[in-house]
Amino acid sequence: SRMTAHRTPRYVTYQDAEYIPALYKSVTQGNARAVESMLDGAADPNAVFANRTMLQMAAEQGDVSIVKLLLSF
Repeated sequence: SRMTAHRTPRYVTYQDAEYIPALYKSVTQGNARAVESMLDGAADPNAVFANRTMLQMAAEQGDVSIVKLLLSF
């Protein structure tokens, strides 16, 4: 049987022209739908950007829905 390597979807690892990860932008913009989609696509909920985890950023913003999403993955 032939094995295929698991590939992470491009949108999960995407960074904009300023090298800001898509997950970070979605968390800081309060876009729970996008955050959930990226987490479903294998984005790392424990990723660190700007010396803070995604969970720390969501908590600092008081975004309970995104905090819950991040904790569920």
